[in-house]
Amino acid sequence: MDGKGAFAAIDPATGRPVAWVHEADAMVVDLAVDSARESLNASWHTMPIDDRCAVMRSVADEIECRSDDLVDAEVADTGQPETRIRDFDIVTAANHFRDCADALLSERATSSISGGVDRIHAPNYSVRRPLGVIGMDIPWSLPLLSLVWRLAPALAAGNAVVAKPSEETPGTATVMAEIVESAGVPPGVFNVVHGFGLGSAAELLSAHPKLDGTLFSAGTSKKTNNRSDRFSSGAGGDNPAIVFSDVDLESTAERIARSVFFNTGQLDLCIGTVFVERPIYDEMCELLVARAHQLTPGSPTSTNSDFGPAISRAHQDRVLQNYVRAERSGAIRLTSRKGTAVPREFSDGFWLEPTLWALPKESVQTMREPILGPSATILPFDSDDEVIERANRTGGGLAATVWTADLTRGHRIAEQMDTEIAWLNSWFDHPRSSSQQIRMQGPRQVTWRQALDIYTETTNIVAAKHN
Repeated sequence: MDGKGAFAAIDPATGRPVAWVHEADAMVVDLAVDSARESLNASWHTMPIDDRCAVMRSVADEIECRSDDLVDAEVADTGQPETRIRDFDIVTAANHFRDCADALLSERATSSISGGVDRIHAPNYSVRRPLGVIGMDIPWSLPLLSLVWRLAPALAAGNAVVAKPSEETPGTATVMAEIVESAGVPPGVFNVVHGFGLGSAAELLSAHPKLDGTLFSAGTSKKTNNRSDRFSSGAGGDNPAIVFSDVDLESTAERIARSVFFNTGQLDLCIGTVFVERPIYDEMCELLVARAHQLTPGSPTSTNSDFGPAISRAHQDRVLQNYVRAERSGAIRLTSRKGTAVPREFSDGFWLEPTLWALPKESVQTMREPILGPSATILPFDSDDEVIERANRTGGGLAATVWTADLTRGHRIAEQMDTEIAWLNSWFDHPRSSSQQIRMQGPRQVTWRQALDIYTETTNIVAAKHN
């Protein structure tokens, strides 16, 4: 298809181009939106719910059948270890489509009996309708899951979607478009356009007059006339972890290290500040530093590698500049500066050292502005009230995690966290679950019912017997 031209997709692990991607122009974006509109009007939103749910489950099956293709695309897009992508990303993506299908079946029209002013008891019920055509800007962190967490509930609700994946990670969305159509979703219901942000495909899509809703990151979208107020996307502040002295140190350190270094720290749910109760502070620092030093970068296809590169050269530079600023401001680097040892064929990749910091005084700032890198600051605390106040000053993060054997205290602390989600003795848990479980939607953690509110409109119908 014609467009503005082509740009190179770069493998972050090697720093070399792996594909050329067509950049959509206004005509291509128009075609994608028109295709979504036609398919929506033709069949998708009118399909019986049972049939639509069956198609959703077929998408999950097809994700599993084409897992090799998705893994290859995700590795080329991100450079992250293949084992993690296969064991976590693919499994989670397939399960999310099944979860949305199961939840949709449980969300039938609700009804009740109400009395009007003339005391006639009239049955009333609510019906949901899809918004229509939704434009989505998909971020580069966890490109498969970032897409699926948005796409699955939107499709389940009967919408059509036009997605613009990040220019850093174009491959996964392209494979997903093939998977969705081969699973039985009518052609045109899911469309993908490629390009950049302002002045390119993202801006063209976000401002398109024929969209009924958009989900775009701050700084990309323009003021639109569509119903986009319900959608939001954007990074929060630094995410805190609070560790009390009654925990099992070894297992807690292992799981906190995962919360800091998962996906090379390139996730807006990763932990950036670890508050440790003073009696165990020194030992926890030693354990976390040891785990940082154990991380092994290298070929994404090697089973020995468990740590990937930054997403791009520009992002690598931003993280390294932040490291320099942290040291100049007085932060103390706890991890050694040994350089990132990778095989020669990966020496031009965008690699970063896992880095942990301590602060000699509270006024020193390190990672208060989240930069999505493999880094965290470890700080001691002495009391519950103190750590709650300090954790809530870390910048309005999206998530917090609390670690303690005292569940009463854990729930009390978690309930006071000024974040959208607080995990207790876990991090980033997304089990296959019922409709009431927490789910990702954009940067927000929402239930399926809340996702329905985002992707649908509701009509309340009150019926009385005709006199």
